[in-house]
Amino acid sequence: MNSISRRQFLSGGFQTAAGLAVVGGMGGLVAACGGGSNAGGSGSSSGEVSGRTSTTPRRGGTLRVGVNSDFNSFAPPTGQFDANGLMYAATVFDALMFIDANGDAQPYLCQSMTPNAEQNVFTMTLRPGVVFHDGTPLTSAEVVGAIRAVQQAVLTGPALLNLDTVKAQDAMTVVFTTKTPWPAFPLYLTGQLGYIASPKTLSDPKGGLHPVGTGPFVFDAWVPGSYFHAKANPNYWRKGLPYVDRVEYSTIPSVVSLEQSLLAGTIDVMTSGDSINLHDLMGNSSVQYVTDADSHLGEPNMGMTMCNTEAAPVSDLRVRQAMAYGFNIDLYQKVHNFGLYPPAYGLFPGNPDYAKTNAMYPRYDQARAKALVQDYEKDKGPLKIEYATTSDPRNAETAQFLQQQYKDIGIDVTIKTVEQVQLITDALLGQYQTTAWAQFAAPTPDSNYVWWSIPTSAPIGQSSLNFARNKDPLVQAALEKGRTSLNKADRIAAYNTVNERFAKDLPYLFGYKIVTACYTRKNVQNFNGLNLPDGSPALSFTSGIFYPMCTWLSA
Repeated sequence: MNSISRRQFLSGGFQTAAGLAVVGGMGGLVAACGGGSNAGGSGSSSGEVSGRTSTTPRRGGTLRVGVNSDFNSFAPPTGQFDANGLMYAATVFDALMFIDANGDAQPYLCQSMTPNAEQNVFTMTLRPGVVFHDGTPLTSAEVVGAIRAVQQAVLTGPALLNLDTVKAQDAMTVVFTTKTPWPAFPLYLTGQLGYIASPKTLSDPKGGLHPVGTGPFVFDAWVPGSYFHAKANPNYWRKGLPYVDRVEYSTIPSVVSLEQSLLAGTIDVMTSGDSINLHDLMGNSSVQYVTDADSHLGEPNMGMTMCNTEAAPVSDLRVRQAMAYGFNIDLYQKVHNFGLYPPAYGLFPGNPDYAKTNAMYPRYDQARAKALVQDYEKDKGPLKIEYATTSDPRNAETAQFLQQQYKDIGIDVTIKTVEQVQLITDALLGQYQTTAWAQFAAPTPDSNYVWWSIPTSAPIGQSSLNFARNKDPLVQAALEKGRTSLNKADRIAAYNTVNERFAKDLPYLFGYKIVTACYTRKNVQNFNGLNLPDGSPALSFTSGIFYPMCTWLSA
């Protein structure tokens, strides 16, 4: 069996942003990348397109991509990858596995990955003839070294606590043994954990600043916070790819400035999960775009306020309850998101398998929120909370809306503005009370185990992938059941328990399901046209991640 079916693992659902993107899609194609009708860049009509182009590819040129944040390192063991970090990494690296259009894990850099009947032993066969950018051949030794590096790293290691051993069986065969049955394990190799960097990148303390991979583009230059440039890999193992000679990323922190740059023609592509861009560009005939609204991931990307459950005053459940009851999500969607994003109550908005537990999440009730604040203040005095966010003006608007909503129920909110890299670092170390956050897009809920489990939580001041530091034994038991069971009904029941407990623990104050979009100029072709090595469609654009290798520029 060469694929691990998401549908075998969990019933259907909906399709990282801020936060460490350990699990996510990863690009890679055959020479005939696109296929299908509806050419992504043809015609003059406005509105969403397929982004897949059936016309003959044109070679050459420089593809200019605008992004609104940067990150700290390309090295998978140390990189604080958000969606843009994953996009950068996918430019120079390949992942062992890739997610197909149905949300299932398929071989990419490997030829096959076959589990045993108990799904606790996975045998991987690598593709022959793959070389790193420095000419080093890819063998099982490099794969074992890369996996062990992320397994042992402080940042990424907690995501692989259930991985027991990884060993080379021969030069082209790797065997993974897990501590328990783990049907979702192959999906973990589709993102940051599965990117294979060269031994030189991993052994050099500064290797993350000039990465070497097997990917479609070769690292050229990177000035963090400004730009990243890469040139086409002439020896890429996917013959005929990529189509453009260069890809140049520019960091433009404001989503409004990104939009202006696209319209002015200084960039060719931008991605955004901000509704203002969708509102402005969905009817603009000079732009084409595709969204991930119907993308086949088991769990959507969620916009939320995240609470540090170990930091006063939000360590007090009454405070988190007051915040949940005191925030008018429906009004926020109308005012800030133009009604384009659906409000979210629970982890699985719109999924009928989770309708009952989604209904348990608090709805807006200002009177109840005020009563909770008054009850808290009788014990502990005036309620003051710090809310962290980034410097983007749109995030400032959200912060001000939240500040007013909570002022109306008696909470004094101070807004703290930091850069995104610092925001993520503060979350890792627990140096925050509440923070703007977007996360959880994943093929299956098990992919989010690392963010929710007790073993991945740590005291404030220590690195913790359970950013909220919520330690609920009932959540932990449900996560273990969901991870190990081979029965679909049991898995659904387990994640319903997680959803129910989050409605009571409130480590995350949900706001909305994020719909991300990739916007391009009309000369950009096949920007959503990823195929897998066997020619079948990949899960192309999703969660703000654009893959440039199959894209070309028309004359």
